[in-house]
This record gives sequence, C-alpha cells and structure tokens, in this order.
Amino acid sequence: MTIELLKGVALILSLSLLQSFIRQKWRNNEIVGKVVSGILFGGICIVGMMMPLVIAPGVIFDPRSVILSTSGLFGGPIVGVIAAVMAASYRFSISGEGTGVGIAVIISSVSFGLIYRYFYLKNWIKIGPLQLLVFGFLLHAFEILLFTQLPDAVVQDVMNNVAIPLLLTFTPAVVFLGYLLQDIENRLFLDAALQESEQQKRLILNAVPDLIWLKDNKGRYLACNQLFERFFGAKEIDIIGRTDYDFVDKNQADFFRQHDQMALEAKTPLVNEEWITFPDNGQKALLETTKTLMRNTDGEVIGILGVGHNITARNKSERALIENEHWLAESQRVAHVGHYSMDFRTGFWESSKALDDIFGIDESYTRDVNGWLSLVHPAFREGMSFYLQDTIITRHKNFEKQYKIVDHSTQAEKWVNGLGELKFDENDNLIGLFGTIQDVSASKQNELQLERTKDLAEKSSKAKSEFLASMSHELRTPLNAVLGFAQMLQFDPKNPLSATQNENVEFILAGGAHLLELVNQILDLAQIEANQVHISVHKVNVFEVLEDCIQLISPLARSRDIKIVSNITKNEPPTLRTDQTRFKQVLINILSNAVKYNKDGGMITLTSEELGDGFLRIMITDTGSGIPKDKNSGIFEIFNRLGGDAMIAKEGTGIGLPVSKMLIERLSGRIGFESEVDVGSTFWIELPLASNKDVVIWAENLRMGVDPIDKDHQLLISLTNRISYDDIKEDELNDVVMELIEYTRFHFRREEAIMEICEYPDLENHKKLHSGIAKNIDKLADNWREDHNPEMLIKLRKFMRDWLLDHVLTEDMEIAKYTKGKRQEINAAMKITV
Repeated sequence: MTIELLKGVALILSLSLLQSFIRQKWRNNEIVGKVVSGILFGGICIVGMMMPLVIAPGVIFDPRSVILSTSGLFGGPIVGVIAAVMAASYRFSISGEGTGVGIAVIISSVSFGLIYRYFYLKNWIKIGPLQLLVFGFLLHAFEILLFTQLPDAVVQDVMNNVAIPLLLTFTPAVVFLGYLLQDIENRLFLDAALQESEQQKRLILNAVPDLIWLKDNKGRYLACNQLFERFFGAKEIDIIGRTDYDFVDKNQADFFRQHDQMALEAKTPLVNEEWITFPDNGQKALLETTKTLMRNTDGEVIGILGVGHNITARNKSERALIENEHWLAESQRVAHVGHYSMDFRTGFWESSKALDDIFGIDESYTRDVNGWLSLVHPAFREGMSFYLQDTIITRHKNFEKQYKIVDHSTQAEKWVNGLGELKFDENDNLIGLFGTIQDVSASKQNELQLERTKDLAEKSSKAKSEFLASMSHELRTPLNAVLGFAQMLQFDPKNPLSATQNENVEFILAGGAHLLELVNQILDLAQIEANQVHISVHKVNVFEVLEDCIQLISPLARSRDIKIVSNITKNEPPTLRTDQTRFKQVLINILSNAVKYNKDGGMITLTSEELGDGFLRIMITDTGSGIPKDKNSGIFEIFNRLGGDAMIAKEGTGIGLPVSKMLIERLSGRIGFESEVDVGSTFWIELPLASNKDVVIWAENLRMGVDPIDKDHQLLISLTNRISYDDIKEDELNDVVMELIEYTRFHFRREEAIMEICEYPDLENHKKLHSGIAKNIDKLADNWREDHNPEMLIKLRKFMRDWLLDHVLTEDMEIAKYTKGKRQEINAAMKITV
C-alpha cells in the first residue's frame, strides 16, 4: 500500500513540472492557460485514479484530494471546476459502492482549495509550509469523515488500514505540491517583476534626452539607449559586445578610448566636451560627456557609465550672450549710456562699466544712496534728494530726470539723463530701481546754446514788441492824418475834385484803411507778446456785443450782398465772465473773415450753445470756399492766410486769427473750427459763463511782477482750467493731472529758490505750507485715479482754484516785495532748478 502511495507522490512531481511549463507559456493568466491547466490537473487526477489503492471492489483511494485541492488553491475556479468535472466523470464511469463518496471527495477537495484561495486573496491567511500542513490535515480529516458513508463492512477496514497512512502521507503531499506550485508562482512573479523593471529601465533610458551607454573595462559595449543607437546608426543588439572602432573612424575611436582610460585612472566622474555627428541626417551636436565608474558589490570596477548631454543650444546661447554683452558694452560706450540697479532693501546699487566711466568711479567706490547723491552737482543735490524720496520712494513714480553730476575722478561737470523703472515684490512693496543713465553733456551744451540763442531772439522780439507797443501812437497818428486829409479833400465843397482826382483819393483811403488795419493787428500782436495786454473781467451780455459787431460788419457784408443771420436773441441772452473789449475784438475779426472769404450773395449764421462744463460756445458759419484739410494745422499760425484760393488768400494779413487765439486763451477760453471745401467754414469760440466759478482767468490783479513765477501761475491756471473741460479724453486728462501735480511741485521749488535769494524771512513756514498743499493735491489726484470718480476731479479742481487765488493774491504778492533788484540772480537760479 505504501508503494501505491509513493506512486501518487511521483505523479504529483510530474504535475508540478507540467504546470510550470503551462504557467510559463501563458504567464498573463489568459483564459487559454487556465483551461489547459484545468485539463492538466484533471488528467493527472485521472491517471492517479487509474493507479488506485483498492480496499474492496468499487472502493479505491488515490491522490485526487491533493491534486484537486491545489487546483482550486493555485488555479482558481476555472482550473478547479474543469479538473473536478473531469475527475468526477471518470469516477462515475468506474462506478462501485464508493462512487458517491469518491465524487464527494472530489467536490470537497476543490471547495477546500477555493476557500483557502479566497482567504489568501483577502490577505486573511498566507501560503506557507505551516499553513499548507494545517490545510492538508483539515482536508484529509474531512475526507476520512466522508469514509464513514461507505458500507459498514468497508468502513472498518478503511479505518484500520487506510485512514492513518492516508492522513500521514497525503497531508505532507499537499504541503509538498503546494510548495512546488507556490515556488512556480513566486518565480513567475519575480520574473515578471524583473521584466517590468527592465522595461521601466529601458523606458527611462530612452526617455532621457541624452546619449547613455555602458562599457566594460575593455571598451566593449554592454548596453545603450535609443539616442545612442541613432549616433552609431545601429540597434543595441548589434552594438553590445563591440567597441567604438567598429562604428566610428579611428581618430574619434582613439579619442573616446583615451577619455575612457582617463576616467578609469581618475577614479572619479570625468567631464569633457566633444562634437559628434548623427549619420541619419548629418546633424552635428556638442556633447557634455560625463563618464562614471561602475562597481560591483565587492567594489571592483566593472565598467564605465557614459552620459552625453547635448549642449549645442546652450553653447550657442552662451556664445550669443557673450557677443551680446560685448556689443552692449560697445553700444553703451559709444552712446555714453550705462545701466544701474538699485536695491532699496539694502540701500546699495550696482553699475555697468560704461556707467562707472560716466561717473568717474572704480570698483572701490561706495555704491549706496549717499554715494550716488554725492556724485550729483551741489546745485541739484537737494532737489534730487527730494525727488528721490518724494516722487520715487513715496509716490512710486518711475525715474525720469535730467540733471548735472560731477565726475568723481576729474571733477568735470557733466549733464546726464536718467531713466528708471521701479521693481516690486509679490506684495507690491517697492524693492528696487533699474534703469539707464546717459551722458548728454554734448547735446546739453548745444541745447543751452540754442536756449541762449532763443533767449537773445526772445529778448530781441520782446524789445521789438515793446518798441512797437510803445510806438503805437507814433505809428497810428501819421496814418490817421493821411486818411483825414484824404477825406477832407474828398468832401471839400469849395474845392470839388475831378472824377480822376476823386478816384485817386478813393485809392488813398482804401490803401490807408488796409494799412491801418494791418498796423493795428501788428500792434495788438506786439502787445500780447510783450505781455502788455490788460485783461479786465466783468459780466458781459453776449447779445449786446454781437449786435454791435454785426452793425460794424454789415456795410461790408451788404456791399457783397451777404446776409448775416443771428439766432441769439435779446430775450434772456447768455452772460459771460470775460473782458468785453477783447471778446468784441475776436468776434469782429472772425466776422470780418466770414465776409472776406464768403462768396457774393452768401450767408453768415451766428448761433450759441451752453456746454455742460460751464462754457458758452458761439459759432460763426459762412458759405465760403472752405479750407482744405492739408491747411488746417497752420490756420492759427502767424502770417498763415486763410482760403484754398491763392488769389483770395492774398487779401488777408495772416495775423488776425493768431491774435484771436492768443486773446481767447488769455480769457481761459477755447477756439477752433470745422470746414469743408466748397461748402464753408464754422469758427467757434468758447468762453466761461458768468455762472462758472471754477475757471480762473489770468487778469492784471494776479500779476506778481516776477516773470518766472508769473509764467508758472499762468501755466498752472491753464492746467487747472483744462481739467474742467468736458470734451477732454481720459488719456489726455491723466496726463494733464500728472503735469499739474509735477508742475506744482516744480513751481514750489522755484519759488523757494527765489525766497532764498531774496532772504525771505518766513521761508521755513512756506516750505511746510508748500509740502501740505502738495500732499493734498497728491491725495485728491490718487483718489481720482483709483476709480476716476468725477467728484474727486471736481474737488481737485476746486482745491487748485482756491489755492491758486489765495496763493497768488496774498503770499506771492508779499514775496514780490523782496525781489526788487534781484532779477539777474533769480533768472540764473531758475535755469538750474529741477
């Protein structure tokens, strides 16, 4: 009986060998592999059943329990069921008294295996020798219990002769077969893990955008990636076991071998650069090659790992950077421009070589804020310190300033133009300033020379204007005398003129009138340029002034059958706040042009419109020849005459419209026109209504008598008035507000410089007052810039208007008392104030 049991063990060994083959063949648990395994387990089980231990006719014992239980445990439901069906079918075909028990053993064995598998997959139990021993014991103990279902005569014999040997033999057999099958599964798992690891390694090697290879100590290739395959133009399988001499020319192979030997001798990673060529497309690449020694577990060198990183693009960029830096340095040297970077966190700055040359400093110079300010010319130092602290650091404005420096090495004075852009951190905190400084001494000298020439020209022009203004009486008196005597000759009843004489006198009167008009316009222009036009602001009835003007122009209009129509009635006529004389002068000038450049039988229309910003627009439309678009830009230039027709243009003097524009702007108004050739023109003027208290008009009571300050006041008034215009564009409005803020501060610095020259006693209080005013203007402007709220703009305009009037009428008039006899010093100081 023991021999038959040992035969069953031999059968188990055969099963393990065949199962190993099947699992290798279908290692991914394909359904085909499971079916074949089921057939194998079923077939082996049948073979075992063909060599049974016969206890009695129809009562046999064999290793089916061992085979079928492990089929369920290691093969799963498909394998177990196929094996069980095959075994049960065969057992049923044998028949006999033990058929039922035999089939029950088959079913229970597979069930025990499947239950064990379920627990194993749930990680509730492991598969090990001890666990398999317990499993085999329980399985065969249950089988022995099933034997009690055999006939009584057989049961006793089974229990006496088979039970104990079966339990002692088949239980270890389960352990033995289970161990073999588990070993197969473990080897399959390790093999799969190894293959996966190899595949991952291969994927990683091929994914790296570098050439990678492994050589042994004799230079034979052991492995490489796809990019290296491309370099050699061969597959890895053809490269392995061969050397560089098999793929590249001898010189390059010698080069590679030489560096391999250097890496072996260096005992540390060796880096070198080398050019290679890819044979597939002839592309050349510069590699940064790193060669590292590979050692085994005993620390012995077994080869060299090479990594070739393509640095062609980097090399190109580096060469381009070097070239760019060279040309930047050359460009800065030629253009006298240097760059700097200031760090407000540390208080230090860095500079380029070109900037060091401009400043006359070397590397030892202390580059902090004080070091920079000490390079600034003493006359500019205080203003520059204020600009840096107030404009740059406090108000976060980009640096843009022209100033004077002193060369540190030669002490030569230089003019420079500085530009800088602010840098902020992620929390919008100011951290630095980066920009350029250009030496503009040469161009500044030319500019100063031009300014001196301009000053001389302006002085000459002003002297001419003052001369003409003072000679107005001497110029007009002879002309009026000529016209008077001509009129006396024409209307002397005692000595009547002949027709010819009368015609000649008419020529004298016409020519004299034209000459007198020209002289009057030239004298008006001279008075404006000499700043001798006196403005007296009052409430003016528009209707009354227009009626006077129409009456004066009507004779000229009737002579050419031109009709004048006014839509401005005396019922509730608009009232202006302006100078009536100058207003009337401008109207007459525009109406005269409307008649002069109209066609015979034409029409002139006068209309008015109250604008939303507190201004009245008066429009004078004619039906003349119109003005070509290419002539529009020069309409208000001196001596530029109207009209597209050259013959008509000769009738004008080219002075009337420029004079009108100057007068309207002095009245804080606006003037413009629209025209279409062969249709006519509409000239319009806009002046503040009497109800408009926002607009400031520069009148005689605001004149201080110090030219630089009076000009500042006029510009500040003009800027304040501009921000009240409804038709101003937002971008332009932003620029006007910024200019207003900057020029206010500039004006304060100029005014403080004048007070220092004049030794004004209350200078410090004025500085504090100026600082407070500037902060208020900044605050109002910042509030407006945040959301462009019109109310903030109104507050800014009101503050500027109130401050200007109070500032000019009280403080500056007081300062003016101390400026007498100081004009020369004041003018010199104004030229260097920044």
